[in-house]
Amino acid sequence: MTMANTAIAEEAQKREIFDPPDVLNTKVGLLAEWILTSEHFIALTGAGVSTSTGIPDFRSGMGTKLPTGPGVWELKAHGVTGHTSHAVVSSLRAIPSPTHMALVELQRCGLLKFLVTQNTDGLHRRSGFPPSLLAELHGNTNLERCESCGKEYLRDFQTRRCPQHVHNHYTGRFCDDRTCQGRLIDSIVNFGENLPIAPLQQSWRHAESADLCICLGSSLRVTPAADIPETVVEHGGKLVIVNLQPTPLDSICDLRIFGLVDDVIQRLMQLLEMSIPRFTLTRYVRLEFSQLPSELIQGNLDWELHICGIDEQGQPYSIFVQVDFILPAAFSQGNFSERVEPFVLRQCTPTVPEYIDVRVHFQGHYGEPPLLIHLPIAPLQAKMVQTYRLDFDPQALEWRSNVIYEKDSVSPNHTSPKPSTVPLVG
Repeated sequence: MTMANTAIAEEAQKREIFDPPDVLNTKVGLLAEWILTSEHFIALTGAGVSTSTGIPDFRSGMGTKLPTGPGVWELKAHGVTGHTSHAVVSSLRAIPSPTHMALVELQRCGLLKFLVTQNTDGLHRRSGFPPSLLAELHGNTNLERCESCGKEYLRDFQTRRCPQHVHNHYTGRFCDDRTCQGRLIDSIVNFGENLPIAPLQQSWRHAESADLCICLGSSLRVTPAADIPETVVEHGGKLVIVNLQPTPLDSICDLRIFGLVDDVIQRLMQLLEMSIPRFTLTRYVRLEFSQLPSELIQGNLDWELHICGIDEQGQPYSIFVQVDFILPAAFSQGNFSERVEPFVLRQCTPTVPEYIDVRVHFQGHYGEPPLLIHLPIAPLQAKMVQTYRLDFDPQALEWRSNVIYEKDSVSPNHTSPKPSTVPLVG
């Protein structure tokens, strides 16, 4: 099924409407009741949930009250190239909004069952929303996949190689599976292109089961995404629309709220007596040490250390621009730096080092400083895998870390959680 474009042509449809405070409070109170009594509550989000982060939407008029200014297509229609608003930031540097974080909390407490988004900015994933319960119908600027085997790769950079040629999806990289090595393509869906089947079908299933659907910050003019809330209504569920401008589905919704999405959601969370969590950037890092199955070379041992970023599902996630391997002073080999994936240190030494320090350098979109990870090495261990969860506070500019699990080749089915904090040096 292809994505259709229905841009706003009439000025009246661009007019922004705000409910008076008393009306807004009444409506949000009713919404809170419906959420608490729902059995299968889903949400659909559009560009309006990200405008407060500094990412412009598409259809807001020239007279918009949004800090990001007129929408991308509105500017284009008026012959304006680029945004002049100081509130506009790159999606890579944008901090998830209160709405993004509230949706994370609603899912964690079991109220929100599924989230559909039309946004390609990747902020829902970055906010911590589980990918298994998220359908990014129009793709993700940070996600590419193998066109042969379908393996996905997250990147801490935008994967599209040719912005001027949007239908050329080839990124110039290849699948790291040696049995495949297929071409990687970005995941962005342009108008007239087919949507990915799996997330679309997953969205339909949840829409058919939903007794409540909330649409947040979407003009509901792009199909087939706009058909999902309509499906909820067709199957007897309630539809709530939160948007400043009128939408084509206003006539069939059960509750229409006119207001800024963040204002509505913050009032809602207060009524639900739930706090909105503060955004923390979470990274997962896997370190794998192996003594290679080769014979002694002039009395030396052959070993390697591999480090990589992964997502919460264990899939590849490119988050480093450089990795420094620092050996103990007794090892004359000294230090090594790698700037291209895969980040691997392979050595042949008389003994295995008791530890290896690894300094990782990030893309730094949030000002993340380099981080030193101290990795103890067990001398008789043929293989050791440790996965770290790194949490970065973009306001305090501080890292925290825990070892999530470790695994060795002696007991391949044994994993042991390590909740204690791991000492890290910035």
